[in-house]
Amino acid sequence: MDKIFASRWLSHDRVVVGTKCNSIAVIELASGQLTFIPTLDSGEPPCGQWSCGIHAIDMNPSRRLLATGGTNVNDVAVYQLPSFDPLCVGECCHSDWIFDLLWLDDQHLITGSRDGSVALWNVNEDEIVERVQQGALRKHALTRCRAKLACFVNSKIRALAINHALERAAALSFTGTLKEIDLATFSLTSRELAGLENVECVCLAVNEDGSLYAAGSRSQVTLIDARNLKTVTRIRNKHGVSGVRSVNLKHDLLSYGTGLGGIFFWDLRSHRYLLLDGKCECPLQATRGWTRPSEQLFNVLFNGCCGQSVFTHCFDPSGLRLFAGGGPLPACLYGNYAALWS
Repeated sequence: MDKIFASRWLSHDRVVVGTKCNSIAVIELASGQLTFIPTLDSGEPPCGQWSCGIHAIDMNPSRRLLATGGTNVNDVAVYQLPSFDPLCVGECCHSDWIFDLLWLDDQHLITGSRDGSVALWNVNEDEIVERVQQGALRKHALTRCRAKLACFVNSKIRALAINHALERAAALSFTGTLKEIDLATFSLTSRELAGLENVECVCLAVNEDGSLYAAGSRSQVTLIDARNLKTVTRIRNKHGVSGVRSVNLKHDLLSYGTGLGGIFFWDLRSHRYLLLDGKCECPLQATRGWTRPSEQLFNVLFNGCCGQSVFTHCFDPSGLRLFAGGGPLPACLYGNYAALWS
């Protein structure tokens, strides 16, 4: 299994992950057992050897449906929970890879693509299940997006965030521009922030009350006031230019994972890093993980700089346990990393 790009907690002892090799797997945390979930086909052919993998996973608020990438990574696939029975595939919308997706409510979700667009999808579970029971569908439904919005012309969408308090979605481009979408009209607002670091902006989070965004880029995390899209502060990546690969906001705590396998914690109240034993600012550090044996020599040639990156991390509902996933940073290396911290 190649790099873990996305993760979500299914229950207190199960996590679902998406990987670069386009696999979806459920990890039983107590035993480490993996159960692979078949990806869903559409009417479109797969993207072939240049598939980017599964970059996003999300569950709707009732936790009855799970959305992720399909066999064709330009598509969105929806499963029923907890059985992972196939429900539908959204197709023929994006012309390039889906990098992020999020549910707005139990029936609607949005996807953000490398083609620079955001699409709105409607998933009516009861209607689709009825059609399956009546024999109108062979295995799962094929559906089209309800609306598509061009956000960026010369840049790709890398991450999304849903601000329920403001009834808006935020879209982050790879080159460091943040734009907002009015969810009531599904149109771009007049507000945008173009002052972010314009290199490797790959992750975005919003806090629970919708007042703060956090955007991760190559060398920093930028905190943004969601009410006016003004930069609040820039937090330098303690691992230099290895890249901020994942970011999370939970209550008064910001956490971010780096390209060198560190997970750092920033206290939003005191505006400083949390310390371990009063001195260490990096309380969590990834271990060696696994790299395909035939490529370990290549790893050595990089003088150990190809450790495990943290591409995803997420807290369980209690906030007391943290799952982290990733793999070697260079795209040419095949491997993975997963850890549970409590």
